[in-house]
Amino acid sequence: VGSYLITVLASDGEATTETSFTLEVEGVNDAPEISNPSSININEDTPTLIEGIILSDVDVNQNGIGELNVSISVVDGSLSITEIGNLSNYLENGSEIHLKGTLEALNNSLNFLEYTPKLDSIDSDVLFIDVNDLGNSGGDGSNWESVFGDILINITPVNDAPIASDIPSVEATENDSFTYDISSFFTDTDGDALLFSSNNLPNGLELDAEKGIISGIISNDSVGTNEITIWALDEGDNNVSTSFVLSVIGVNDAPIIEYPLNLDVIEDTPILIEGITISDIDINQDGEGILEVNIFTEEGSLNFLESEGINYLVKEDSSVSFEGTLEAINKVFKTIQYFPKENSVDS
Repeated sequence: VGSYLITVLASDGEATTETSFTLEVEGVNDAPEISNPSSININEDTPTLIEGIILSDVDVNQNGIGELNVSISVVDGSLSITEIGNLSNYLENGSEIHLKGTLEALNNSLNFLEYTPKLDSIDSDVLFIDVNDLGNSGGDGSNWESVFGDILINITPVNDAPIASDIPSVEATENDSFTYDISSFFTDTDGDALLFSSNNLPNGLELDAEKGIISGIISNDSVGTNEITIWALDEGDNNVSTSFVLSVIGVNDAPIIEYPLNLDVIEDTPILIEGITISDIDINQDGEGILEVNIFTEEGSLNFLESEGINYLVKEDSSVSFEGTLEAINKVFKTIQYFPKENSVDS
């Protein structure tokens, strides 16, 4: 493009003549060009730099001036440029980016073009590129030229961890049957079957690993507030956990008496009755509480060698009632004497 002086020589072998003329080459606006990969592969949910996009324009290369407009868009996902070069204009709007600048500034910025796929999407996407030279390169500037390109983005699925939502607190009653389905509070976007586990279930409860159902009968030692952690594991060995509170309401359990079923007594001979003990799980749990004991015999009489810590309510030869702590009562039971009725050989 420009003026060229051309000289033409002619010779007949003996004489030479020459003449010159001027050739005026008028410039036209050549369209810019895009070099880009036809497709790329990325992983699900993974922001990825789009490499290999290079812009060129023979007019810009020729005269070293002029700016271009570039518009980039995707169907799904979002776009950004992590390091913006010396652009004269830059607009980012989710799935679209608009840039304006010199060829050098544009190519520098496009080296940092990042694509983020739509969350959990494994469908392919397309990136469209539109480059317009604004008529600023080549010719008289009256003719704008554009070029278009596209890149197919293939998204490779990756295993997503399960998602846990809050499990509501729940109440249960000691010694009653309890069932709680916690599976509905876990989801997996990949559709994997989940395995459930917990390492701090109250005594008496079990968790069905496949169904996610907690069931059983809660024992006395779990009365009160229990924070339970549930883990869910998917087929890709990704896991998630969440916790909930199980409040166990206590009930009054009856005391338990252990005693010998039969005793052999020699006529008219006192005997120390051994083997009577009382336990009460409620008292063992909180370490306090008073029990009342009633003992009687149809024949014969009773005597206690030890009475420390005991409050007698009734004390007769054949009938005794008293109260005291579990520890004091069991000490007294180790000292019970039985006196058979004189000359009696009846049981």
